[in-house]
Amino acid sequence: MAAITLNDLLYEMQTYTDEAGEYFPQVKHLSPSDDQIVDIDLNTREIKAPAFLSVQYDHNAEIIYFKCNRYFDNMDLANTVCVIQYLNAAHIDPETGEKTRDAGIYWVPYYDIYHYSPQEGDPDYEDPTLLIPWAVGGLATAYEGTVTYSVRFYRLSEDKTTYLYNMSTKPAKGEVLWGIGFWNEDGTLDEATLEKFKLESTVVDQIYHDLSLAMYDATTYWVDA
Repeated sequence: MAAITLNDLLYEMQTYTDEAGEYFPQVKHLSPSDDQIVDIDLNTREIKAPAFLSVQYDHNAEIIYFKCNRYFDNMDLANTVCVIQYLNAAHIDPETGEKTRDAGIYWVPYYDIYHYSPQEGDPDYEDPTLLIPWAVGGLATAYEGTVTYSVRFYRLSEDKTTYLYNMSTKPAKGEVLWGIGFWNEDGTLDEATLEKFKLESTVVDQIYHDLSLAMYDATTYWVDA
């Protein structure tokens, strides 16, 4: 069985559909509430990145919304696929003893073209905006330190060999703060501590389930979705 290439993966992302056959990313009304909204300047390709990204071991606890112009050089970005590509914080690989970083891709399932777009009559009516969510997952937050990420818009040809459109921001950085987990220094699960916690906690079943999932996510290369 041939190994899947990055282009294979990116093409699969752009062909995902729901049961009704509608392609993603789909246009939805999103609810940023108090979540971070981060501006992207497409002319300079710079992300006005927040210093804080998440806390170590979090999974989908923080949603960051990127906001940019919907149209860039006559391209409607709402018709492109978007991914957040990232490298988690530097850490020591327990097998090799060398410093390393894990690469991940978050596939953006929805765009919001409504919430922050100027309404008819507004001075900026000709500059509609795009709101792009990133639910920061367990691979990104697996280690304390600096996470590097960028936002990419693209379309691939059907034969997966040619980018019909490809545009990326400059890399930005955000901090994952130290968090307490049930792990040893080599990254293995501390079963003794966890067993003690299980006996003392009244909400153990749900917490143990969540911790087990977080541990799996933090040690597996996968595509966030």
